[in-house]
Amino acid sequence: MDAQPIIQISGLSKIFGSGESRVAALQNVDLAISQGEIFGVIGLSGAGKSTLVRCINLLEKPTAGRVVVAGQELTSLSEAELRRARLSIGMIFQGFNLLMQRTALENVCFPLEIAGWKREACRRRAKEMLEIVELADKEKAYPSQLSGGQKQRVAIARALAANPQVLLCDEATSALDPTTTRSILKLIKDLNARLGVTVVVITHEMKVVEQICDRVAIISHSRIVEVGPVAEIFLRPQTEVARGLLYPDGERTIHSFGSGGPLLRLLYDGNTDRPIIASLALATGAPVSIVYSASKHIEDKIYGHTVVQLPEDRNLIPAILAYLDKEGVAYQWESEANQHV
Repeated sequence: MDAQPIIQISGLSKIFGSGESRVAALQNVDLAISQGEIFGVIGLSGAGKSTLVRCINLLEKPTAGRVVVAGQELTSLSEAELRRARLSIGMIFQGFNLLMQRTALENVCFPLEIAGWKREACRRRAKEMLEIVELADKEKAYPSQLSGGQKQRVAIARALAANPQVLLCDEATSALDPTTTRSILKLIKDLNARLGVTVVVITHEMKVVEQICDRVAIISHSRIVEVGPVAEIFLRPQTEVARGLLYPDGERTIHSFGSGGPLLRLLYDGNTDRPIIASLALATGAPVSIVYSASKHIEDKIYGHTVVQLPEDRNLIPAILAYLDKEGVAYQWESEANQHV
């Protein structure tokens, strides 16, 4: 990836309304996204993630701050200049946003027509894009004749028809079933590798992030609270917000766990393929209870957490820690009140 980010967001704020009805959708957001990466933005409903993605192409105009895409500061452009700049930014939506009175081919042609392409050039490019998204046989079909996954493939072909440098995906798989979601995410990942397009994925689902993203930003209450590689964020989340998004059931289990020995979180970094806890118990003779465990496949490796309760007898704990150190297993203490430290 290039050192110079293709998307640079600085001090971005967006305020809706005024007075008592004033709502801060984004507050002082800084973000840098590198050329060619698939970057995820995840947060709960109302966190500000959709406003953020719409500010990247200025569908929503920021109240304050700068947005630079492919070397152009969009926030300083005139309306005519902004329309030209948007040709380098494609976008797909949860609701597909296809024109119902147009065929699949004509939908893909639409942005090219607006950009001033000649009719034959539009049709040639549209046919090429439908081939890429594996819908060449559907060029004459209308949206009402297509499945949800097929509609989204047409939307992707349309978004990429003008060969943009950036593809924005605003909850693009939320309306799809799990099987179709996987196929669309695979398509987006393949297009990223094939075309070199930078992809920004807005989602509330961690499964989407772990399947295709290189890095992820976590947004909460209009602010970015964590940014980093997906595997690192999963392995060592730094904020309560991140932990709640990543392990909602697990965190509730941990916080409600009863009294007893201290809690320890074991971290598996993708290179652990042995029965650590069983071996620990056999090697030390110490009784260890599993409180919660979770694992995810990221970049074809398994990353995981297991929270265990250690014995109340503190004399047994040094042997447990020595065993984990010897085996190279990373760990973090949980406080006895089950709070992260």
